[in-house]
Amino acid sequence: MSAEEAEYLEELLEHAGEPARFTSAPQSGDGGVSAYGFVPAPYNCTLHPSKVHVRTKSGEKKNVGAKPYTNCDKAVSTIKQWSTLYIVEWAGTYYRPMLTDVYAVNNTQKTLNQQNVQYFCKNNNNSLYMQTTKGEIIINTKYYSVVSSELTPLACGY
Repeated sequence: MSAEEAEYLEELLEHAGEPARFTSAPQSGDGGVSAYGFVPAPYNCTLHPSKVHVRTKSGEKKNVGAKPYTNCDKAVSTIKQWSTLYIVEWAGTYYRPMLTDVYAVNNTQKTLNQQNVQYFCKNNNNSLYMQTTKGEIIINTKYYSVVSSELTPLACGY
């Protein structure tokens, strides 16, 4: 894991399990951060993390998954989400991605409930899981958000 990825995960863990509002990226003509900072998205759009859990209705093989979702008060042009599922190892010092950037999209709606984040267990070894989701909504411009789930111990190994 790169230093940049480790720093990113550290920031996410500080706010694990909390929903996040969508904001625009700062704009600046000189490559620096805008004095105006981030602008909140209209329609009260919020990205919610999902606790990783054992999925019982997904077929015969045991698997774990998450269902992160976005809610807005009104329909937007597009909602997109990219989710990554991690096993946390070495006393929390290493995050092994088991699934990377699993994609979901919904157009002209006010919600997106991502249900395609799942990992099939290889054994029943106890493992610690978490998921992160990057979100994007489009309403004349693009707005972004990132959330992560709480760390969850499950009997699902690799």
